[in-house]
Amino acid sequence: MRYSVILGTFLTFFTVAYLQGQQQLPVFAEEVIPFTSDGYVMPGEHLWVEARVNYQGNASPSKVLYIELINREGVPVIQEMARLEEGRAMAYLVISENIPSDYYLLRAYTKVSPYFSPEKGVHHQLIGIINPAFPPKLPSPAPRLQAPSIQERHQPFPFDGISDGQVIGTNQKINLTMTSPEHSDLTVAISYVGDLPDIMPLSSSELYDRSQPLPTPQPEIFGHLIHGRALRFPIDTTETYYLSAHGLDSKLMISKPLADGSLFFESAEFLHYDFVIVQTENQESQLDFVLESPFWPVKPKKTFQLPELVLPETLLPTLQDRYLANQTSRYYFPPITNVPDTLPPFLVEDYAYRLDDYNRFEDMATVIREYVPTVLVRRENRKTVFKNVNKPASEVFQRNPLILIDAMPVFDNDAFAEFNPSGIQKMEIVNRQFYLDHKEFEGVINLTSFANDFGKFDLPKNALFIAYKGIQIPKNHESGWIKSEESRLADLRPLLYWGGMGNQSSLEITAGMLKGKFKIRYINWTDPLTQTGSRTIIVN
Repeated sequence: MRYSVILGTFLTFFTVAYLQGQQQLPVFAEEVIPFTSDGYVMPGEHLWVEARVNYQGNASPSKVLYIELINREGVPVIQEMARLEEGRAMAYLVISENIPSDYYLLRAYTKVSPYFSPEKGVHHQLIGIINPAFPPKLPSPAPRLQAPSIQERHQPFPFDGISDGQVIGTNQKINLTMTSPEHSDLTVAISYVGDLPDIMPLSSSELYDRSQPLPTPQPEIFGHLIHGRALRFPIDTTETYYLSAHGLDSKLMISKPLADGSLFFESAEFLHYDFVIVQTENQESQLDFVLESPFWPVKPKKTFQLPELVLPETLLPTLQDRYLANQTSRYYFPPITNVPDTLPPFLVEDYAYRLDDYNRFEDMATVIREYVPTVLVRRENRKTVFKNVNKPASEVFQRNPLILIDAMPVFDNDAFAEFNPSGIQKMEIVNRQFYLDHKEFEGVINLTSFANDFGKFDLPKNALFIAYKGIQIPKNHESGWIKSEESRLADLRPLLYWGGMGNQSSLEITAGMLKGKFKIRYINWTDPLTQTGSRTIIVN
């Protein structure tokens, strides 16, 4: 525990030092290169994204990738954070049912890549969303969209066993064998395109007005940084702000404001969370605090216009097939969620009590008096106080311990003493000095609820409850599914394969029952800017 405290203190000092001297830091120019599973998606589907982030020719140390879809008004309709490990991210965007049919701008970047490397640090791509509830416009006259780049068309295809335009029967095998071992670091997508138009590439040089530079944030090389701002002036740089994050798990972070009011909370692995609660020890007045969005705030300039998604009536058969595939695949082939392992324990307790092992009482004060000899419950100045025994020194602490319910600090001792713990599973007691970043506490009383819902404890009146989604929980696409002869499953997958080669030199994939044009797209990560291309097959 002591080593983790020292590490947390070091990270905090590093962050402050960075903020105070960022003009002296070298340029942290990153290159962000994503590859998507498809160019068109429908509501309820996942747009899968694999990205590589490089820094000076090697994997970037950044830990978070930011991905968003932006509409033609410059408003994000989907925003996600994905974990970067050794410069690689496996991410996805879930397409909502209420997003209208249109082209959207996909952006991918790290915390600092838009600032240090504007051209290569932000990837831009058009994604078409086709929503039958909000259908696309009809043409007048029919539009002609730009064809794929010449570079993509003329790249040597890295697989044997398939020719461009080859016809393959339904439920037949597609065999792809690599032509060379140097193609082993490939990502491949085989998706249904039917007669949908090709999507034109974008030039990032015309997207933004960069005449007004923004303050450069700090790189996230140790994990996600949560940025907040104190609004009550003059700023008290000695006041501690408590931020607890909640979702599948709970976690507590603390910070003190800088002279300009900025606060930075080191969250490290921020995978399990949906919202945060912010408090200070001053419970008498409303907290003046805002949480900054972690996403890049710059919008495309007003003169930039996304093309409209306009589809002729002749595409109706393609759209009907695509919609049928969408509905059946979501049922028969749902993505597999990989719930990460639980985080290491927030603290190492001296004593732990599972309350179901004891007779339950209706308030915490009685529970502690009856079962916890190392915590004293007293009344001073008509208020309840708790005093933990300092086990190493064989004496009693004189100040209140840190009291937590699902990692949320509780500063109202009377409310805690009267709280009915019927929804509490476990109580942990720390009978020694406890260090969290810059602050020292005289012991800890930590409660864990059954449902991670604070055991129905009333939230503090002056606390701020803020929705703040963490880094997305990983999912896997069921790629390379091979239909057995006795299977009667309706295989209408629009995405036949998504993923890398691993240690294999070949792929065997079942074509399925969906008829029409499919595109085999690939990217070779050893040279991703030039070694990318596609080939078309027809399932009939």
